[in-house]
Amino acid sequence: MNYLEILEKLGVSGAHPGGVKATKKWVESLGISLGAKILEVGCGTGESACYLATKGYSVSALDNSSRMLQIAERKAQEKGVTVDWVSGSAESIPFPSNFFDIVFGESVTIFTDAPKTLHEYFRVLKPNGMLIDNEMTATNDLSFEEAGKITDFMNLDRLYKVNDFSILLQKAGF
Repeated sequence: MNYLEILEKLGVSGAHPGGVKATKKWVESLGISLGAKILEVGCGTGESACYLATKGYSVSALDNSSRMLQIAERKAQEKGVTVDWVSGSAESIPFPSNFFDIVFGESVTIFTDAPKTLHEYFRVLKPNGMLIDNEMTATNDLSFEEAGKITDFMNLDRLYKVNDFSILLQKAGF
């Protein structure tokens, strides 16, 4: 069983870098306009999407796991918030171009075909929209063996460094 399968089986929320505490800190520091249209990609159990909805944003949340979306829907009902839950892939986001003010992702892009996914983020963002993407990156060179253990367990094609992400973002249009 790999990392993503474990998270899904256990219904874990907030497994991204910094957890929900980091999410709240980011949102509060950005001064996002009330009513902003936000897409959370890879919403998992819906913790962040529900939080965003409580702040008065118009939230759509995408995940490719029906089990996670079921958990997320229950969580939204319990919290009394409205979120548009959508089943789909980050690599082919089922929304029109120039639709969202903000695309929000937390430890999602690295589990996808990152160049495709970043292109999709750019496509669905309105002009001058904002991408908030909190990803795990390698901060130093790892040995081939260390990198292999991490990528195998986490079911990743590769580990990215911050500079790698910068290049991918530029190629996607950011």
